[in-house]
Amino acid sequence: MSEKDLKLVHKPKQDRSKDTQEKLLTALESLLEERFFEQITIRDIAQRAGLSSGTIYRRFQNKEALLPILYERYDHRLGQWAGSVWQGKRLEKHCDLESRINWLVKEHVRFYKESLPILRTVYVYNRLHGEVSLPNVEVTRRDIYTVMLDPLWECLEQKAQANLTGNKVRCLILILITTINERFLFEKNTPSSILKLDEKVFIRELTNALKAYLQT
Repeated sequence: MSEKDLKLVHKPKQDRSKDTQEKLLTALESLLEERFFEQITIRDIAQRAGLSSGTIYRRFQNKEALLPILYERYDHRLGQWAGSVWQGKRLEKHCDLESRINWLVKEHVRFYKESLPILRTVYVYNRLHGEVSLPNVEVTRRDIYTVMLDPLWECLEQKAQANLTGNKVRCLILILITTINERFLFEKNTPSSILKLDEKVFIRELTNALKAYLQT
């Protein structure tokens, strides 16, 4: 699959085109809750969206060309979610390091479970065909995790344990994300299913592991 295959025929400029694109993305997300991307056809997407297959082909070269904008849609939701994690009185409620890590793990689990169809699709596609990427995604992700992790650093600073290196921060994020990926993206085929690690136990043990890592 070439990079060209993942480009839009044209970006929507008119409201009607944007509405059509939203219908297609909503239809694709709905279908991804039922089956894998490889099992979905343009005709399936068209039928679910209430459009003709020709309408899709006038805008997209193939179904793979929907992936970048589907990922962009997910990225927007990610930013909204990240901005809400510590809103309200959550910082007051979760005032110590363990409580804040536990809340962060719970929120990641919730968001990942809500976003499983998109995440699973992008994960598999990246492994098979190469990256589905967005402009400035690295900067965006860094900003997102700076906001989400700041409350943890505050707790560490209060305990005079703020000697965190960039590598340690990156590894913390890697442990958090890859562990949740392994547990939820393909939960029927992973070590977590074989070990029968239920969600509550998983969250507790991941919290303990991240806390221990930060305090070493």
